[in-house]
Amino acid sequence: MKSLREKLGLTQIEMGKLIGIGKTKANLFEKGERTLTSQQLALMTEIELLMEQPPNLEAVEELHLLEQEKLTSTIKKLTLRAKKATRVIQDHKDELAKMESMYNKSQLLLVLVNKLKITNKDRPLGLAYLNLLEIQTLEKLDSCGIRNQVLMKYKIGSLECEISSANTIIAEITPLLLPIPKEI
Repeated sequence: MKSLREKLGLTQIEMGKLIGIGKTKANLFEKGERTLTSQQLALMTEIELLMEQPPNLEAVEELHLLEQEKLTSTIKKLTLRAKKATRVIQDHKDELAKMESMYNKSQLLLVLVNKLKITNKDRPLGLAYLNLLEIQTLEKLDSCGIRNQVLMKYKIGSLECEISSANTIIAEITPLLLPIPKEI
C-alpha cells in the first residue's frame, strides 16, 4: 500500500480516504499489522492496473489546452489590470501636482492675508473679508495639505507595485504558453 501511495503522491490520510479507511487503519496496513478486505484489495489492484496503462493522450491534451486557456486568460486580466493601474497612476499624479500647486499658492495667500490683516485692522469691512479669505485658505490648505499629498503618493506607490508584480507574473507565465499552431 505504501509504494502505491507514494507513486500517487498521496498522504496516508488521502490514500485511506481513497480506499475507504481512516488514517490509523492506513498506518496499520502499511506496517503490516492489519490486512485489507477483499474490496480494498480489489480497489488497489484496479488503481495499479490503471497506472500501468498508457495515459489517455486526448485527456492529457485536453487538460493542457484547458490550462493554456486559463493561463492566457490570466495574462489578459493582468495586462488589463496593469493598463488600468497605469491610467489611475497618471490621474493620481495629475491630482498630486494640482494639490502641491494649490498648497504652495494657499501658503503664499495665507501669508499675504495675515500681512493685510495687520495693515487693515482699522477697516472693519476689509478685515471681515480678510477673515473669510483666511478661513477659505485654511480649508484649501487642509484639503491639499502634506497629509493628503502623502496619501496620494502612497496610492501611486501601491499601484506601481501592483503593476510591477503583474509584469513579473506575466513574464513568468508567458513562457509556459505553447505557441498557437498556424492554420494552413
